Amino acid sequence: MALLGTADTTLCNQWETCLGCTPLSINTFQENDFSISVSSDFVRINSSKISSFDQIEIYDLSGRKIFVNKSKINTNENLKISLTTNNLYIINLKKDYKKYITKTM
Repeated sequence: MALLGTADTTLCNQWETCLGCTPLSINTFQENDFSISVSSDFVRINSSKISSFDQIEIYDLSGRKIFVNKSKINTNENLKISLTTNNLYIINLKKDYKKYITKTM
């Protein structure tokens, strides 16, 4: 077992072992899996591959949650949400315990 020096700033996720740390992963999606359309009256998730999502959360750039829907969201249907146009939003989608994060304007 290797010992860390006093000036070492290495973070270890398996304390007191010499096992290598595995990198963190982010669920990825293909750019063509879905797209998001935003207007001042609605948000629409467009997809021919994914039929629905389990949850949607929308945040503004300051991190303030401005919308959440924890029930099934069908793709290719308009969600009645009033958003300010020409703003940047962070949209979190969840499906089957996976989280997809995207930005949209």
